[in-house]
Amino acid sequence: MRLCNDNKDKTNHISNTSAPKHHYLFILAIILILAIFSNIFFATKYYNAKKEISELQKHSEEKQKVLTSSVELKYQSLYKEMYSKYPDHFDKRHGKTLYLTFDDGPSVFTDSILKTLKEKNIKATFFVTGVTLKNPENKERLRLIAKAGHTIGLHTNCHIYRQIYSSVEDYLADFYFIWVKVKDITGIEPKIFRFPGGSINNYNANIYQQLIAEMTRRGFVYYDWNASGNDTVIKTATSSDIYNYCTTTKNRNNIILLLHDSNKKAEIVLPKVIDFYIKNGYEILPLTENVKPITWNYR
Repeated sequence: MRLCNDNKDKTNHISNTSAPKHHYLFILAIILILAIFSNIFFATKYYNAKKEISELQKHSEEKQKVLTSSVELKYQSLYKEMYSKYPDHFDKRHGKTLYLTFDDGPSVFTDSILKTLKEKNIKATFFVTGVTLKNPENKERLRLIAKAGHTIGLHTNCHIYRQIYSSVEDYLADFYFIWVKVKDITGIEPKIFRFPGGSINNYNANIYQQLIAEMTRRGFVYYDWNASGNDTVIKTATSSDIYNYCTTTKNRNNIILLLHDSNKKAEIVLPKVIDFYIKNGYEILPLTENVKPITWNYR
């Protein structure tokens, strides 16, 4: 009887020790299955994410291709002869320098301005407009400006802001017209210019970066200003007011002064303005493409 009981006890012991092994195998199988499904899940997520990124990149490349081919390249191919050579460097000036600039001419006031400049032995810069050159007398005035050794820059042909700044193509068309006109009249190919209303204004807010980039790419140098007589901005300004506006920036080393060859006010104050700056130690020079531009900052 004892022998039978011993065998029974051994059987129960074997049965009890094998049970935990089955549990371990079951848990291990569950872990492996979870690991497999996890890998499948994350692999699928990775594949989908990679596919989405690839599609976004493709869309971005297609968008960029559209921008460069149908917009930029289109206007870059216009007026292939309208190029200049952008300066390799700008001259460094030490001391105080004033650059007198006159926009919107030639006009009936040009004669008096040229007379004053000759008497004072001063060279200036004239940013001219095409609309005034319909008059044969103004064509001759433009020739006189060139003959006297003043710098001729381009301003605009029509001076209608909404038309000029409606697109890059429209700006280039306007610029090309005045560029050809000045070249035909004087034999000079102007290398500098001034944007109507300045390089950044309410009319070109959407395209000024493209305009600046394109005109720079074509080799032209543009100039804004850091002093103004406000001779056209403030309609009620007297000659005394304009003189005061012109002389408030006397402490700057380099001054580009904006006046207009389109009204009598600037013509009247010009001799006094020149005398003031000479008395305060300024050298008065014309702009050239090698003068470091004064431009307005933009993003």
